[in-house]
Amino acid sequence: MLRRLRAPATAVAALAVLFALATGSTTGEPATAPAVVAAKPAVRHTATATQPAISFTQPVAADPAGLERFYGQRVAWGRCARGWGDCASVWVPLDHDDPEGATVPISLYRLPAGLPAKRKGTLFINPGGPGGSGTDFAREAHRYLGEDVRSVWDVVGFDPRGIGESAGFDCLTDRDLDELYAADPTPETTAERRALDRADRARLRGCLARGGPLALHMGTESVARDLDILRAAVSDERLNYLGVSYGTMIGAMYADFFTSRVGYIVLDSGWSPTGSTPPT
Repeated sequence: MLRRLRAPATAVAALAVLFALATGSTTGEPATAPAVVAAKPAVRHTATATQPAISFTQPVAADPAGLERFYGQRVAWGRCARGWGDCASVWVPLDHDDPEGATVPISLYRLPAGLPAKRKGTLFINPGGPGGSGTDFAREAHRYLGEDVRSVWDVVGFDPRGIGESAGFDCLTDRDLDELYAADPTPETTAERRALDRADRARLRGCLARGGPLALHMGTESVARDLDILRAAVSDERLNYLGVSYGTMIGAMYADFFTSRVGYIVLDSGWSPTGSTPPT
């Protein structure tokens, strides 16, 4: 069960509080502190018998069976082809329930900790969207993460499967995209509802036609499971993560699937894990 605790108004402030509590361990394993923080809404949930609270003292669970070849990867960083920082790819199964099947490369960008001797681990980040590029988000980390965070944490962004450099593809032609933007997202008349329906159907047809099998495996659950493989690839025992907007759903689902692997998770401008639209 996620614990949402009252937090400062911005993710930067929340990070400053959380990471000040962290130890100097290179594994990124934190000291005793709240595990999941949502910048808003400030709602506290208590654990139930069927949904145990996240605890930093409980032992971490074993890696999922059958995925050993993916969890055994270790990321090999190299200089990026554009800009500065380090880039790499990690392979994940197209279908996590079929680990012997096709695979997908996940593109990573790393901004190394400014003070390597004081490095505490890896902070994964995701800007939301859905469809936002995490690698581009990490390249702009200096705009929203203070030096006190960047100096001791490797900031790592990833393009979720099917996005950007992770086997990315476009679902729509320019004409289809124009039609989608022109459609009223809150239709009130029959004509408006039909226009929105046409645009949605065009988007679905485009994704299936251009994305192939990958289009059927791009849900939040797959991305959350990919994220645990990325955590293992950087040799961190627990995941430290900042998710914004839709990225909060990825973080929430990760915490649900991999409770014992949670380190510090900051969820800013949260989406409801039970719905497809952000709260108003």
